[in-house]
Amino acid sequence: MVPVLAEAIRHSNKRYALVLADDGDMLNELLASLNEQGFEAFGARSLAEADEQLNQRPGVDLIAVNLGTSKIKRLLHETQNDYLLGAVPIISVVSSMEHQIRLNELFANQKRLRSVAPSANPQELKSAIEQTLAEHAGAPIDGPEGVRMALQSLDILSDLALGSKVYRVLDAKPALIATLHDGHEPVVTATAAVLARLNAPDAQQALAEAALTSTAEIQIALLNRLAESATHFGAMVGPEQTIRLLELVKNSSGSTAIAAAQAHGALTLPTSNTVEFLVQ
Repeated sequence: MVPVLAEAIRHSNKRYALVLADDGDMLNELLASLNEQGFEAFGARSLAEADEQLNQRPGVDLIAVNLGTSKIKRLLHETQNDYLLGAVPIISVVSSMEHQIRLNELFANQKRLRSVAPSANPQELKSAIEQTLAEHAGAPIDGPEGVRMALQSLDILSDLALGSKVYRVLDAKPALIATLHDGHEPVVTATAAVLARLNAPDAQQALAEAALTSTAEIQIALLNRLAESATHFGAMVGPEQTIRLLELVKNSSGSTAIAAAQAHGALTLPTSNTVEFLVQ
């Protein structure tokens, strides 16, 4: 359930591609090719090596591999029940048409795997990716409908974050952190409400960074959520963010200054300078 909700809040046009290759040169070549095609591509020599990078992304739209047959079999097995990767299409880049035909025959029952030999025609890789994504992913939902679905999903995640013992809302954390940069203010504030309920340092630090770089009403809302996070889980922001928060108290006025001071206080930071700034 949580992966579905996390995917629903990703209604931007950014696409993520995981690249796995035994050979370092081929890995770099595939990364460059996919980046040129508009993906944010990241990768490693194996799925295990890519684990940390996976945890930092809100999702994966495509897996591109240059691996031997046994490793492709292992990848299919390892990902088939994975909540993040189980339904992601896989492109296997091979060196020859003969290898392509052999792989397609061997994995004929694996509908999410497609082999391509782009050496003779580099455009073939792009065409195979576009066709594979069209077959395995529906049309993107954007505009007002995308915002509506994102807000509904965030509302459910917020309820689950209150203390569900069945669902791990932390699994949605990368998507939530990425959504803090969404251009729609209602989505950002709803995302902040969920992050404020997660006991995780990077969740609180992401809230602080978003609050410190925002302006006007959205900044006040984010500062309030930062205060909420600190009240429940204590201070987990970094020293540099602490200094910038104190500067915001010093250099702002009105509701922004009050919200910043409340966040500062909730983080149980020294109050002497804060009081002086507010009096001034």
